[in-house]
Amino acid sequence: MPQPHTAARPPSRTILGFLDKIDDATVAGWALDPINPRTPLAMRVIIDGTVAEVIACDISRPDVAALNLPSAKVGFEFRIPPRFQDGLRHVLGFATIEGDRLRAGTV
Repeated sequence: MPQPHTAARPPSRTILGFLDKIDDATVAGWALDPINPRTPLAMRVIIDGTVAEVIACDISRPDVAALNLPSAKVGFEFRIPPRFQDGLRHVLGFATIEGDRLRAGTV
C-alpha cells in the first residue's frame, strides 16, 4: 500500500542567545541568527500556546561584546501583558517568524 506523501520540513536553524531576566512583568535577554548575524532577529513570544507579540532583537547589548558577535544590537525586552500577571502558571516560549521553536537553554 503506498504511503501518503508528506513534505519534508527543513531542519530547524540554530539561534544563539541567552535569557538574562524573567520576573512577574518582564522577560529580557539576547538572541542572534548566525546565518544573518547583522539583521536583528524577529521572534514570536508565545504564552500558553498563543502568539502574544512579535519582538525585534535590536537593543544594544555591549555586555555581549566578549562573544565577538558581528553586532551588539541583539537584545530584547518583553513586558508580560497584565492578563498573564495573575499568579497562575503560564508557559512561555519563543520562536522565529518562520516557526522554529527556540529551545530552553538557547534563549
